[in-house]
Amino acid sequence: MGFVRAKASSGRIAEVLESSVDLIESKEQWQNDNFQGEIKFDGVSFEYPDTNVEVLKDISFQVEKGVIVTVLGATEASKSSLFQLIPRLYDVSSASVTIDDFNEKIMKLDYLRKHIGFVPQDARLFSSTIKDNICWGKEEATMDEIIDAAKAAEIHETIINEAVFTICDKINV
Repeated sequence: MGFVRAKASSGRIAEVLESSVDLIESKEQWQNDNFQGEIKFDGVSFEYPDTNVEVLKDISFQVEKGVIVTVLGATEASKSSLFQLIPRLYDVSSASVTIDDFNEKIMKLDYLRKHIGFVPQDARLFSSTIKDNICWGKEEATMDEIIDAAKAAEIHETIINEAVFTICDKINV
């Protein structure tokens, strides 16, 4: 049973890696050592590539650094689509998203994604330790960084002490 699931999972990973969204990196390749994280959507509209269906239309809002925001809406209301625009998993169809008053399209993608994370509503854990799941994408993370990330995700109290080495599987998750 484990092999079949692993094969299906690896097939899905390959599918994701082989798919591409045509994001154009700016020649400016801007980055700022004083990243604050103020996000502003100014009249943003969006449609998924290869469709003519506008899922977001003329969205405007601003989020100050450190502010926690909740976005509520009906199923299929494009809440996830909205958040996928911030780390440029997709580009906006019209208008702009700015971070710290800079259009995100002039930012280096790796720099932007280092500072902006995205966790989908149906997030999955890898069959590994909680520590490995927290460190995914930054394997060299220190224990202090792991603890800080767990606190930011509000799971630290649940996994304190040795629990970070607990294996995540269908029984433990």
